[in-house]
Amino acid sequence: MAEQPPPGASPPGAYPPTGYPPPYAYQIQPPKPRHPRAVTVVVLGSIATVGGLATGGLTTILGPVAWVLGARAKREIAAEPDRWSDEDLVTIGYILGIVATVMLVLALLAIAIVVVVVLGILSA
Repeated sequence: MAEQPPPGASPPGAYPPTGYPPPYAYQIQPPKPRHPRAVTVVVLGSIATVGGLATGGLTTILGPVAWVLGARAKREIAAEPDRWSDEDLVTIGYILGIVATVMLVLALLAIAIVVVVVLGILSA
């Protein structure tokens, strides 16, 4: 009967184990999924800002929505950074939402000033 090598040893004529796993054992990490609200936030922020400039402020009402959704998405991404991607996209929509909200507030202040001035002229 042929002699068997001890457990863990290589059989005669075989290469000894190197301690490295075979090359096929390495796996490529799949890309992280995009946050579900990333596109929504950037679209709302863009429509609110660009549309607000193009339509005289009608779409700036979407600015606070983009701001709030963007803030929530940023918190969720910060809580689980290994789960979600596209934080930059969310940040762009978040900032555009803030800009549109400022535009909305300024437009409302301008309307209030015009109303006060007109009422002051009419009452005089």
